[in-house]
Amino acid sequence: MTCLLLVIVYQPIHALGFASIDDQWMLLDYQLVNPISFNFSHLYSVFTDYNSLQYAPINTLFYSTVYQINGFDPFYYHIANLAIHFINIWMVFKVCCQLLERFEISMVKETSIAISLLWAFHPFNVEAVVWISGSKILLYTLFGLISTQQYIFFLDRRKWVNYVISLFFFLISCLSKEQAVILPLVFFAIAVFSGIKLDKNRFLKYGLNLLPFFLIALIFGLITMDALSSAIGAHTDFSKYPFMERITLSCYCMGFYIFNTFIPLQLHYHYPFPMKPGERLPTEYYVYAIGIVIFIIVCTFRFKKNKNYRFYLFCSLFFLINIGLCIQVVPLSRPAMMADRYMYLPLLGILMLMISEGYQSLILFSENKLKHPVLLPLAIFCLALLLECLYSHYLVTSWSKFNL
Repeated sequence: MTCLLLVIVYQPIHALGFASIDDQWMLLDYQLVNPISFNFSHLYSVFTDYNSLQYAPINTLFYSTVYQINGFDPFYYHIANLAIHFINIWMVFKVCCQLLERFEISMVKETSIAISLLWAFHPFNVEAVVWISGSKILLYTLFGLISTQQYIFFLDRRKWVNYVISLFFFLISCLSKEQAVILPLVFFAIAVFSGIKLDKNRFLKYGLNLLPFFLIALIFGLITMDALSSAIGAHTDFSKYPFMERITLSCYCMGFYIFNTFIPLQLHYHYPFPMKPGERLPTEYYVYAIGIVIFIIVCTFRFKKNKNYRFYLFCSLFFLINIGLCIQVVPLSRPAMMADRYMYLPLLGILMLMISEGYQSLILFSENKLKHPVLLPLAIFCLALLLECLYSHYLVTSWSKFNL
């Protein structure tokens, strides 16, 4: 059923071509995508070459594999992206089940289904799926979710084979996209906050346990910095913005992402900075910054005495950790302040918190007011899913204006 709905929502991709942004240099003009022959020399080049300002050899191999089907036919690249997204939906469901069970959240299967479906069709995820160059995000998420699943298995079963598998897929995730380097922080949060008690010994134990993951993350962080420094014709250096202005913009970005998770409005594929370096930041951005700080404080007090407080804290950290590299605290060489695709994985943190808390609250409310308490949350979920599908279908259709 999910597969059929996915095909309906993303049906317009059959008519989409390559996009005028990044597909040209990342895919069409990159000679390693279409080598003369596949051999050790080609693999060596793939794993030692920078494609402009990025190092993503697994993504290059993905492009080469799809190329073997029918050359530079955009249809098959779009279908490949959609197929990976479908696999990611399944992995989101499996990981959610593990996390909910580990944090002892009720209604594990039902809640996980709701989370994975809302994540699958959320308008934020359209860009990563329909943009061929967004395959890096799909791939790093896939391998990152597999790594997460295996690490949770390791925590539950204490079998080192799961640890080794998790480490291997984390490495593959880093080879797909540099953003994967923050995943060890997610693993640390899972291990620490899902335990019976918090103490310094627990922090030390799992910190040492994750040292190989952090070492790999450090290596790929250095590789990424080297790739950026060696790039020719890189985008404008937004480190010219003063630190306090970057903090304000970061708060605005977080507010934008959080608000549009609940009520996606006017999403598009380019969010420019509101001013040039040296110009005055518009006053409304300071208002947004204050608003997001107040929102975080209110939520903290709202959930602090909740029995699921640790899970809600983990969900918040999951979001913050995964979005942290994309909200301009660390200046990026990008011409846009935000991007929908940056929320592909971080979105899961907000949805886990929203669905688990919202579902239970609605059930408690309905038990006192309705004869069939499950009908109200089910009706709200179906309405939300329908609206997501309609808006996502519209965004898929509108992507055609970016074709070459």
